[in-house]
Amino acid sequence: SAAEINFNNLTPTDTSDKTASGSLTFWCTKDQPYTISFNDGQNLSGGKRRMRGVITTTAYIPYDLNSTTITGIGKGPATPVTVQIPATVKANDYRNAALGAYKDTLTVTLQN
Repeated sequence: SAAEINFNNLTPTDTSDKTASGSLTFWCTKDQPYTISFNDGQNLSGGKRRMRGVITTTAYIPYDLNSTTITGIGKGPATPVTVQIPATVKANDYRNAALGAYKDTLTVTLQN
């Protein structure tokens, strides 16, 4: 299962970058290594992932995943693994953004 990365309200007068985390919960065979990777999302441009405006569909806010690959060791089906997926939006990137909700969808690849 996955919980979205939600930056909540980005206020244009803020001067600080905003960090938020989503999570991914899964189970993996006990003592087996896993690797989680993420695609570029649906709105990649110029090498940057971007959230697209829901109402103003021509508006975008770039964001960075703090890690594009996560590794670990499985704990078996009785003990799910939960990993945090932190991301950051830079203040300069949302300062002049159009009002409204923004979103992007990432595809997660889990290899064992």
